Amino acid sequence: MYLLVKATGKYWRMDYRHADKRKTLALGVHPTVTLAQARKKRDTARELLAQGIDPGVIRRAEKVATKVAAENTFEAIARELHAIKAASWSPLYGVRWLERMEKDLFEVRRTLAGEDTPQKNMAACSTRSMPCIPLPPRANSTFCPMKAMHVRRN
Repeated sequence: MYLLVKATGKYWRMDYRHADKRKTLALGVHPTVTLAQARKKRDTARELLAQGIDPGVIRRAEKVATKVAAENTFEAIARELHAIKAASWSPLYGVRWLERMEKDLFEVRRTLAGEDTPQKNMAACSTRSMPCIPLPPRANSTFCPMKAMHVRRN
């Protein structure tokens, strides 16, 4: 492990060999990543190497998984569905559908994904077959019952 000093900054690096190839693993930027943190990352990489696993491949796989997770949000999928279906819908319906999603659902879904809503904010369900999802207090007060039912159902 070493500290690579360039005009643009200082970088923690680790050289290693895997499958008879020399490789370099980036451990972070100094001072954001401290020496102790860089050493922990180095130790983790060494453990992977001892098991015959390339730490660079693991890092790339984690980046791809993060990117895929970001692309598979409710909002991204809904917008993709709108782009596909808009041609077969009437122009007015397509505009209203997207407006309703933006106004009523995207914000609620972002809130639900970002924070743990307490049990007291659970939306009441009309039937046992329909699973409840927690709605933020704002959503409970501004939604009409029909919209709340659609949010719980989806």
